[in-house]
Amino acid sequence: MYNDIKILFLSKYLNPSGVTVFMFNLGKKLIENGYSVGIATGKETGEHSYSLKKFREAGFETFEIPFPGKGYGVSNILRLSKSILKYLEIIREYKPDLIHVHWRITSLFAELSYKLFGIPYIVTLHLEGIPNNRISKLLSFWGEYAIAISRETYDYLHSAFNLPLSKIKLIYNGVDEDYFYPPNENDRIDAKRKFGISLDDKVVCLIGRFSKVKGHDLLIKAASLLKERNVKPIFILAGSGDESWIRAMIEEYELQDQFISTGFLDSRDVLWASDILVLPSRKEGFPLVVVEAMLCGVPTIRTPAAGAYDQIEDGINGYIIPFEDEKSLADRIQLLIEDDELRRKISKKAFEKAKQVFTLREMVSNYIKVYEDVLSKKKKIYRYMES
Repeated sequence: MYNDIKILFLSKYLNPSGVTVFMFNLGKKLIENGYSVGIATGKETGEHSYSLKKFREAGFETFEIPFPGKGYGVSNILRLSKSILKYLEIIREYKPDLIHVHWRITSLFAELSYKLFGIPYIVTLHLEGIPNNRISKLLSFWGEYAIAISRETYDYLHSAFNLPLSKIKLIYNGVDEDYFYPPNENDRIDAKRKFGISLDDKVVCLIGRFSKVKGHDLLIKAASLLKERNVKPIFILAGSGDESWIRAMIEEYELQDQFISTGFLDSRDVLWASDILVLPSRKEGFPLVVVEAMLCGVPTIRTPAAGAYDQIEDGINGYIIPFEDEKSLADRIQLLIEDDELRRKISKKAFEKAKQVFTLREMVSNYIKVYEDVLSKKKKIYRYMES
């Protein structure tokens, strides 16, 4: 049905984040729906499984661009010039019908190809609170539509960048419900065995890169409080990055026997071994891991960072705790560990909401509607430059 439509994703780089997973999942489903999908991106950073090789194996056309870093030095300006030339070369080669921007900084490139060739584009804002000073506003372009992934990002696009509401679409990120689902008893036994965890142990996980923004320090402090109350679950930390500061803190609080650090892993394996997901983050966009947990029937305790009130009804299908509050985190973990019936009830409600609102199928359907809307307004008269 869409065999003649080409979508090009633009991303500054591939890193171990929800944005990379989002692009892979969306593009893979678009390809299954008959679209041609390409991705133009900078270098790969960090330890993760979503490499350009994996994108190619899934059917993407892949292109590399040496996007400039931060700052306005001579070397960065020269790199910007090289990036623009490489980008225009890719546009001539791939001839996309529509460009989908996933890093605000790359919207400048999409605007350039719109001015030169008439190629329309949309921009998904994956993180609320991005800089909106005068220079940032001058270098921000939003195309036909800006896509918000949460109520916070929707409001931020309107208030911080003065975008009219008619130019903003709210589309929640979705997760593949065919892959993330509640484990049966054998699934749980196998998952716990992978981590060497007793079947009787309660397990709390935090899945996310090893960065201060994710709140690992708050979880360690909460674990110390729980130990004082003689509540001693096993904690799994799954992510990538420098974890030396986390190990040092675990040792400082003498919690080595309770913590397992795995490095980057398939989140489903971790969730199937877990009873509770915690996300004491200081900043978020719309964390996909919460939706993955909901679809796996694992209740979530998280802070009110972006996406919280879209995902969680406090006390109904999970818990929202204040920022920087290890006591509240400890209290909620203890409550869910000690009350099996409450944990099952919250898990059921979380699963039901995720199935209704946050599936990959629903997300892809909404993006296709936006693509069709944009392309229906644009005649195929693109002015491709001859190489």
